[in-house]
Amino acid sequence: MQDYAAPWFRARRLHGIDDTIYFGMIEPSDGKRHVFSVPHEQCDGVGAFMQLLRRIPVSDWRGVTGKSMPIPGFLQCWRAQQRKKKFEAPMWRKRALAAVDAKDQFIAVEYFSEEQTRRLRQQAKSDSVPLNAMLMAALHNVVSEQLLVQGGGGWFVPVTLRGALTLPSDEMNHASGICISLTGRTDGVAIQQQLSQAIRNNEHWWMWHQARLVATLGGQWLVNRLLPLMQQRQHLGSFSSMGEWSIDWQGSDYPLDTLMWAVPPGSPAYPVAACWLICNGRLVLMLKLNAVLGFGAERCQSLMKDWAIAIRSSLSSQFVGRNGEKCNA
Repeated sequence: MQDYAAPWFRARRLHGIDDTIYFGMIEPSDGKRHVFSVPHEQCDGVGAFMQLLRRIPVSDWRGVTGKSMPIPGFLQCWRAQQRKKKFEAPMWRKRALAAVDAKDQFIAVEYFSEEQTRRLRQQAKSDSVPLNAMLMAALHNVVSEQLLVQGGGGWFVPVTLRGALTLPSDEMNHASGICISLTGRTDGVAIQQQLSQAIRNNEHWWMWHQARLVATLGGQWLVNRLLPLMQQRQHLGSFSSMGEWSIDWQGSDYPLDTLMWAVPPGSPAYPVAACWLICNGRLVLMLKLNAVLGFGAERCQSLMKDWAIAIRSSLSSQFVGRNGEKCNA
């Protein structure tokens, strides 16, 4: 089996859309970042972490593995699809004069203590929603309130296919995704309802089958011609979960409390690129705004801090405000 996502990321570069995944480590004591990058064509975010940890090397680590499952057939996925309304195009307060795409854009990183992370898990459990849905609701509400004139928009949510796909390397793209549409304000329950329904309908597998069919029958030529049409559909952005990682830095050149971080490429059609993960028991948030929105580093960092405040506000008063451990970007 081949990596059917790779041709689509090659097509992005052909059309001037950066596909670089930036990732690395951060030292909580002083916020020092170690930055690496890799084309998304070569691997997904989990694969980038695997590649890095193997090359450092770190001998004792555990990350996202997935679970074995059969791949549902093309017709089965096709029959399961439900007709959806077209996603609402975001009404941005600000847009750049030209639809540019810049490399090396500012990446904001924020991290929480083990105690804060534990309490957030408890809060999500108390609310009967996964932590992923709770974090996404907080981000969406901040984005809709601060970056939009009104309304909401669509989000792309990557879904791991690890355990089901058998690719030449476990570092390759083992992911597909689903799209959900959110109104101006939402909560974790509403988000999880959409995500769960989409998973039950095998929307992630339907997307994978379509990508596979186009790449197989039409090759890179057809992918190159279809991608611009897909990029015309405007979304708010992408929201990725990198899962949970347990890493023993003993014997490496990095402090024992070092944390991992990563952020997806984003694009003019998906300008808000957000990601979260848990490393050694600590929640880490990452955020990047595409240049098409016309914002700089200061605005990205401000939006990140407000996302973190919204998350902490779900806990007791001792966690409200910007009093947690933060990364100075």
